[in-house]
Amino acid sequence: MVPSMYTLQPRVRTSSSRSSISPKAARLSHQRTSTGKPYFREIQEHLSSKLGQASNAMNSTYQQLLDSFVDHTFTFKRQHLRPTESNFAPVDEIGEITQVIEIEGEIPADFPDGVYIRNGGNPLYGALQSVSSIFGQSHNIWVEGEGMLHALYFCKTNNSTWSISYNNRYVQSETFRIEKERQKPCFLPMTDGNPPAMLIASVLNTVWCLLLLLHHISSVTFMGLSQMFWKCYMLTAEYAIVYVQLRFQKVMKSMSNTSVFEHAGRVYAASEDDVPHEVDLHSLGTLGSWHLGGEWKLPFTAHPKVIPGSKEMVIFGINAVQPFLTVGIISEDGEKLKQKVGLKLDRCTYCHEIGVTGTYNIIIDSPLTLNPARMLRGAPVLGFEEESYSRIGVMPHYGDADSVIWFYVEPFCTFHLVNCFEEGHEVVVRGFHVPSSAIMGPRQKNLAMDTSSQEPNEENFSRLYAYVQVADCSACFGCGHEIARPKFLGFAKLCLEEKQNIATKIGREDLIKVEYHQLAKNQFCSGVTFVPKATGVYEDDGWIVSFVHDEETNISKVHIIDTRNFESGPIAKITLPQRVPYGLHGAFITKKT
Repeated sequence: MVPSMYTLQPRVRTSSSRSSISPKAARLSHQRTSTGKPYFREIQEHLSSKLGQASNAMNSTYQQLLDSFVDHTFTFKRQHLRPTESNFAPVDEIGEITQVIEIEGEIPADFPDGVYIRNGGNPLYGALQSVSSIFGQSHNIWVEGEGMLHALYFCKTNNSTWSISYNNRYVQSETFRIEKERQKPCFLPMTDGNPPAMLIASVLNTVWCLLLLLHHISSVTFMGLSQMFWKCYMLTAEYAIVYVQLRFQKVMKSMSNTSVFEHAGRVYAASEDDVPHEVDLHSLGTLGSWHLGGEWKLPFTAHPKVIPGSKEMVIFGINAVQPFLTVGIISEDGEKLKQKVGLKLDRCTYCHEIGVTGTYNIIIDSPLTLNPARMLRGAPVLGFEEESYSRIGVMPHYGDADSVIWFYVEPFCTFHLVNCFEEGHEVVVRGFHVPSSAIMGPRQKNLAMDTSSQEPNEENFSRLYAYVQVADCSACFGCGHEIARPKFLGFAKLCLEEKQNIATKIGREDLIKVEYHQLAKNQFCSGVTFVPKATGVYEDDGWIVSFVHDEETNISKVHIIDTRNFESGPIAKITLPQRVPYGLHGAFITKKT
C-alpha cells in the first residue's frame, strides 16, 4: 500500500475527555500528509521511465528481428541495364559547384540570369533493385529511384560575359537518410512482380498497403458483419500501424524525384508519395520538409499551380482510402493552408495534375486508378480500367466538395494538361491522350498496338503554344522483363490556334500546326523547360532549354533553342563536366533583382 493514503488519527485518553496527539505522531502525520502527492508522482515517473525503457528495448528487438528476417529471406539484385540504357545508370554527387568552360555557340545577351534545375531518379546503390525470395520476385519500376537535382547556373558578369557552372546533389528525404545510414537497400520493391512477393513486401515495408487491401476486401466480403467486427478491425489496424513504425518510422519510401517548383521565394523538390522538400538553390542542400505547420499530412502533388492573377497556390494529394483526392490552397507567403477539401470520388484516380483558371480548379477523374486489391490477382497496384468512365470536374477555388460540376467524357488516360482557361461562360480544357502503360513502362507485347512509335510527353504550355518532348517508345527495351525505359528523341512545338496547312495521310482537316526539333542520332533529352524573354512581344518569344545526352560519346550537354526559330539548330550547347542521367521535370528559376 502507498503510505500517503493514510494519516495517524488522534488517540483518545480514558482519563480525560480531551483528545491529544503525541509530538512524534503529529510530526509523522504532517510529514506523510504534505509529501504524499509528490511521492506518488515520483512513483509514476519512475514507472513511466521503466516502461519507456522496456518499450524501446522491445522496439529495438522487434526491429532487429524484422531486419534479420529480411536479410536472410530476401536477396537484392541490381536490375540489368542493356547498352542502349546506359544513361539510366546513376551518377555520384560531383561534390561542389563546378565551372563550365566549353560552350558551343553563343548564349543570348537577353537570356535571363538564373538557374536551370531538373529532378530525376538516381538510385542510391548503383541501380534499381529486383528482390528474390521464397515468395517470388518483385521489382522497382523506371520512375523509382532517389531524387537527384542537376543545376546549371547562368550568371552574367560585370563585363556582360556569361559565367556558367554546374552542380548536382541528392534530395535527402527521410527514407534516403535511413538507407544511407544502413549502407544498403532496405525497402522491398512492391510496385511490380509476383503477387506473393508484392504482398509480403507491402507487409514488411508498409502495413499501410496491406490494411488498405484488407479494407477493400472487408468492404466487399464482410459487408453484413456487425459493428463489432469493424471495431476489432480498426483496433487491429491501429496496432499494425504501430508495428510497422518499429522498422522504418515511415510508412512509404519517399523518392522526391519528379519535379522542382518555386513558391514565395523558396524552391522545393517534389514527388507524389511525400510532402515537398525545400532545397537551397545555391548548394542544393535539403533544408527540410514542407508540412505547412502540420496542416497537410497527405501526399503532395508534383505539379502545384499558382492561381492566375493571384500568388496563392493550388495543391492536391491522392490517397488509396477516402477521401481519394484532397484539394488545398496555400497562402501567398507559403505559411498557411487556407483551404482543404476532400472530394467525393468513388475510386482512387491517379490524378497527376489538375488545371487552374482564374476562378476554377479543373479536376481530372480518369480510369487510371490505384487499387491495392489488384495485387491479389498478380496485377500492378496502378492500372487502367478500360471499361470504366472518365469525367472532368470544374470546382470554384474556395468551393466545397458539393460545388464540383462534373462533365462525363469518353474514357481517356492523361498525365498533364496543355492549358485551362475561361472564355466568357465557358471553361476550355486542353490535354493529350497518352498510353495507359506510361507509368509502369510500355510493354513489348503492346508495342504493335501503337499507331506511332512517337508519343508526346507534356511539359511546357501556354494558351497559344505548347512545347513537348517526343518519346521514341521503341528505342530502349530491357530490364529483364520486357519493360521499356522511355527516351525522348526531340521536341515539338504545338501551335494550338493554327491549323496544319498540308494534307495528311489520314485525311483530317482539324489537325493543328506542329513544328519539330529533331536531335542527332543517338541523342536524347529530358527536363525541357520554356524560358520566356523578358522583353518579348509574342507569346512564343523565348527559348527552351533541355539536358541532352549523346549515347555515342557519353557526353551530356544543355541545349538552348530559340522558340521563334524552332526547327533550326540550337543557338548554344553547353558541355557539362559529367554525365547527366535521363530524368523527369525541370524548371528555370530566374534570379531576383
